Amino acid sequence: MITEPSLRERLEALADSRLADFSRKLMPGVTRPVLGVRVPQLRTLARELASRPDAGQWLSVDPARASFEEIVLAGLLVGRLKTDADTWFARVADYVPLIDNWAACDVPCSSFTRIRRDAERGWAFLQPYLDSRQEYAQRFGIVMLLDHYVCDDWVDRVLERLSHVDPAGYYARMALGWALSVCFVKFPERTLPYLERPGLDAESRRMALQKILESRRLAEAWRPLIVQLRQRKS
Repeated sequence: MITEPSLRERLEALADSRLADFSRKLMPGVTRPVLGVRVPQLRTLARELASRPDAGQWLSVDPARASFEEIVLAGLLVGRLKTDADTWFARVADYVPLIDNWAACDVPCSSFTRIRRDAERGWAFLQPYLDSRQEYAQRFGIVMLLDHYVCDDWVDRVLERLSHVDPAGYYARMALGWALSVCFVKFPERTLPYLERPGLDAESRRMALQKILESRRLAEAWRPLIVQLRQRKS
């Protein structure tokens, strides 16, 4: 009888040691195993597992033993979960404590598009994370706003909320700067007053202005003003 390979075995078969070494350098402080599986391969595997009748069993992860890829895969499966809203939000809440690096946050967050179908409920769901004093929980809240709420109907609420976020650490601060930069590139007139607010975290502002200047989508007419603002606030 041929038994199905375990999930870890399947991931190890896809592993690239050179990618693993590179990934570890991008995630300083991460102590769990990093196998070196590319994100597109994880997405493909998540799509396969999500289509199976036993998809739910793959959502359970032992954080003490799991590799980085197993954590991310669990998040990607949550993104593909076809279930009612109560169950979906509960699964997302279960995933957040597993996040211990920026990639385990950002990769699954982009797949959590289900939140857009219950945008008001999702907004309320994210508020405690934005106030969290845990760095990656707060980053999760910020990145979710960035991925799913920076649109015409929501950007004003997003900007007002982000302007009151007190970053809980470097990776939360980086996410805040990133989110503000995306808001500006998409909605410059509506975002500019928030970048000029004196109460905004200074380092997040600096990161936002730098990212705006680096963006290829920045309209050239805005560049001199952003340079001036960066110099004034530096």
